[in-house]
Amino acid sequence: MSIDLLCVAATSGLPLFTRRADLRFIKNDNGLSKKIPDRDMDGEDGSNELISINTITTLYGINLFSRMNECELQTTGNGRTRIHWKVFNENLIIIVIITDIDSIIDDREVNCLLNMTYNSLVMMCGSAHMTDTNLERLKRRIKISFPLIDYILNCFTSNGIDRLEMVSKCSNYAIACRTSYISSLPNSITQMASNNYCAIFVHGKLLSASKDWWSQLSIKCNDSLLIACLLKSTYMNDLIQSKEIAIYLPDTSPTKMSRLVFSPITKGVILCMVCNEHGPSLEYIDDQILVPLNDLKLQEDKFSKYIFELRETKHISNDTFVNILGKHNVPLIKTLLGFIIFNRYQQIYFVFNEQLIEDYSNEICTFCRLNRSNVSTITNAHLSLEQVNMYRAVGNRSIIYCLLFEPSQSLKQLHVNTMTLVEAFTKAKHFWPN
Repeated sequence: MSIDLLCVAATSGLPLFTRRADLRFIKNDNGLSKKIPDRDMDGEDGSNELISINTITTLYGINLFSRMNECELQTTGNGRTRIHWKVFNENLIIIVIITDIDSIIDDREVNCLLNMTYNSLVMMCGSAHMTDTNLERLKRRIKISFPLIDYILNCFTSNGIDRLEMVSKCSNYAIACRTSYISSLPNSITQMASNNYCAIFVHGKLLSASKDWWSQLSIKCNDSLLIACLLKSTYMNDLIQSKEIAIYLPDTSPTKMSRLVFSPITKGVILCMVCNEHGPSLEYIDDQILVPLNDLKLQEDKFSKYIFELRETKHISNDTFVNILGKHNVPLIKTLLGFIIFNRYQQIYFVFNEQLIEDYSNEICTFCRLNRSNVSTITNAHLSLEQVNMYRAVGNRSIIYCLLFEPSQSLKQLHVNTMTLVEAFTKAKHFWPN
């Protein structure tokens, strides 16, 4: 399968940029075929030889004809190719071309891809610039968005956890890492820096965040997810010193520029702050925040001990997670192989045994797309998917549980085991941000 992503001016049809992602097959350790994205991106000038100017002009003309006749064409296709159009801000048209007879992406996912592509442009350039009628200036400005757009596009074309992140619009959350110190650390940093938005990422996963981050950038908002995507697309592997990026928060403040600061605490652990123009400087963050965190006097602290463990491994081990569950009186059924939990209210998810869960990503994506308003359950040979709506003081918190059990389980026993774990996790308040 391949996906071509095009952006053209709504008034003239002139192309602004094109991007592409392909899928290829590899053999994993078990000898199973698995699809992974194979990048085939364009160069500095934003052109892509695989999509001709005649094709772009034709696609624009079809959409323009429908709009002139007061009927906007959004999607069409044949047995092998699907085409989607969407107009943003009456100035840009983003087009998606999916080529594959057995595409794993449905129309709702394509619509999500279109929206996230536009939000990526807004994040890096600001919504005011999206109405710029000077196309050459706009083309130069939006180049800064390409790494983020490429990352999101390749997530949609993958067949694993990254695709689940896009479909669910939830950030990967290191739920098993929480201690009272880790939970309170971002709030302490915001007080030191006189800044409201602070988060800590561990190997791309959201470990902990300040109160305002949860309430304004995460809850029913995609800003936190886009920041995580920007981190992983740009600095995740090579950040050795603090970096500052000018961004606009698409859902929170699309017209007001903010300063996004990434600072490495240690290898794989990054402090992220969203600051206004009067916020702390990079020098202040390095000297007054990062130096104390890495001071030798803190080596006996719970946070420092955990940071030391993270230098050795990127994932929570089974034994570690079992111990954490035991501390919160959550039973771990022996037949449970892995699971993924989506907290749709706070826009986060946690996955246990990621390698196994990836094999069922298509079934999980399908269930997440259903977006049912009532309690629902789907069960097959050894995968149980459950959606639960929890009403608390903070509002309606929709939780989706996808539990993977050993194949020897009967459907009846599978349902019983699912209900046991769902009830336990629902009551375990310490797993979720306050």
